[in-house]
Amino acid sequence: MAVARNSTTSVTVQKPYRPGTIDPRSLYSSTGLNVLDGMPFEDYRKYFQGRIKQATDHKRRDMRLIGAGTTVLKNRYGFFATPVGSPEKSLDGGVTIDPKDGRFTNMVEGNRMEAGSILIVESIQCQAALSSRDFNAFALDEPTDLAPAAAGTMSASNTLLGLNRNTYLEFDVGRDRKAEGRLASFPSDEAFSGAFGGDSDEGFIQIGYGKPRNLKEIVVLAGLRHFTLFVDFFANTIVPQNVEIEIALCGVILESVG
Repeated sequence: MAVARNSTTSVTVQKPYRPGTIDPRSLYSSTGLNVLDGMPFEDYRKYFQGRIKQATDHKRRDMRLIGAGTTVLKNRYGFFATPVGSPEKSLDGGVTIDPKDGRFTNMVEGNRMEAGSILIVESIQCQAALSSRDFNAFALDEPTDLAPAAAGTMSASNTLLGLNRNTYLEFDVGRDRKAEGRLASFPSDEAFSGAFGGDSDEGFIQIGYGKPRNLKEIVVLAGLRHFTLFVDFFANTIVPQNVEIEIALCGVILESVG
C-alpha cells in the first residue's frame, strides 16, 4: 500500500487499483483530493495517469519580459500573480504591459486556479529562448520586425547561462514548498535545438528534443487553493538582449468539477 500525505491529512491507499478509467466524481471528493495531492509520481503514473475521465492536457503558463540593455535588480519576482486583463511591468521595470493578454498568460485569477477547475501538476517547465542576434525592432519588448539586427557583441549562450546562474525558482502551495531549483532544473517539452559555429553566428534551429522532468510528488491545485511561484535574482543583472521567461505548470485539468 501507499501513503499519501499533505499538510493536514494522511490517507492510506490500497493497491492494486482496478484497471480502467477513473470517474472524477469519486476522485474529487475531499478524500479523493488527499489521495492524489502529495502522491509519489511513480504511483500516480502507474495507477492514475491517463485514466481520469474528462481530464485534458493543460499548461497553466505565465511569461515575464526583460528589455534589452536593462538591469534586473536583486529581488524576488512573482509569476502567475497577474491574470489576463491586468497590467504588469517587465522584470526590469522599464515597460508596462497593459493589459496583460493571452500572449503572456492564461491565468484567470492571480495565484490560484479559478473556481470549478482542478489542475493536477505533473511537471514545471521553464523556457527562455534566445537568438544569437536580436530582432530588428521591438514594441513593448515584443518583436515587430523579425529580421536580425546588425551584428553586435551579445552572446545568447552567455545570457542564458548567466540567467540560470543568477536565479532560483521556488514553488509553494500554501505553506508547503513543492519544488525549487535553478531554471535549468525545470526543462520544457516545447524546446528548440540547433547548431551554430564557425566564422558566422548563423546556423539552424528546430523545434523538438525537449524532455520535462516530472515532480517527485503530484501537486493538486483545486480551484481557489493559493499557490506562489517566485524567481529570485541573487544579484543586479544586466541583460544585453530582449528575453522572455515563460514558466508553465503542466499536467491535466478538470473543469466544472463540484
